[in-house]
Amino acid sequence: MLWIMFACVSTENKVETKELNKMMSLSFPAFFLSQSLVPQEQNDCFLPIGEDAQHWFPSPDQIASLQKNDLIVQMGAGYEAWVMTASLPSKKLVGLDRDFSKIPLVGQTHSHGSGGEHQHQGTNPFTWLDPNIYRQQLSTLKNQVLSFPLKDTQIVEQRFSTLDAELSVLAESLLGQKEKFHDIKIAANSQSFAYLARALEIDIHPFDFPNEEEFLIKHLQYFMEWYVPGQKTIMIWSYAPSSLLIGKFPPEVQHLYIDTLVQPSQNGSYQYIEQFSQNIQRISEL
Repeated sequence: MLWIMFACVSTENKVETKELNKMMSLSFPAFFLSQSLVPQEQNDCFLPIGEDAQHWFPSPDQIASLQKNDLIVQMGAGYEAWVMTASLPSKKLVGLDRDFSKIPLVGQTHSHGSGGEHQHQGTNPFTWLDPNIYRQQLSTLKNQVLSFPLKDTQIVEQRFSTLDAELSVLAESLLGQKEKFHDIKIAANSQSFAYLARALEIDIHPFDFPNEEEFLIKHLQYFMEWYVPGQKTIMIWSYAPSSLLIGKFPPEVQHLYIDTLVQPSQNGSYQYIEQFSQNIQRISEL
């Protein structure tokens, strides 16, 4: 018999009596924040490198292993989707999806993996592509960490202030690129860039081109139906498009790769500041 139990995310920062000795983050964006605040603690990322947090589902034994943690951190907004059907201790689970306006997903029928055709519905989870929202999520986590009886709360406050300042600089640098998109028709291969678009106050038309192979086989027609000849156009990709892929588009279309920051960089380390700075650099080169 299969039992499905729903996890509850605590919405209050209750004062804890147990020390914070072990933390686990359920995705890399969450891990970067937790590691930045408390790197000296036993602190790890639950998601294996190369796995997609939106579609990965851990084994029952892996889920059970989470019980030994004092704090379990998720980005929320549906990003770590398996959490919704797993039994996790609500007192230990903190979601970082509070206190900001969320963007719904746009219903699109598509297929990827072995799941057949389907639609993603609910909340768009890619909140960290707006550094100012990521700052709010950092603040939420800091408050949760400080609810534990720590030996030195000042260190946590200092680390918070350092990262918060770095994220503020990133946000300002991003906003400095708004003119790059003035009077330009913009599309993207996925819905991942909704929060980025809202931060820049631009409209990005979301297609559903999950990978190059599928695009080359059946998706070019959808872009051409949307495309207006003679109109300056930028196509944003969540992966670096190959020359073969770019060659399928009208030559006037500019292509922009923006890392969605769901995985570590090529050196195996997740460094949000550096990786987001590279995104801004690519935008500046348009």
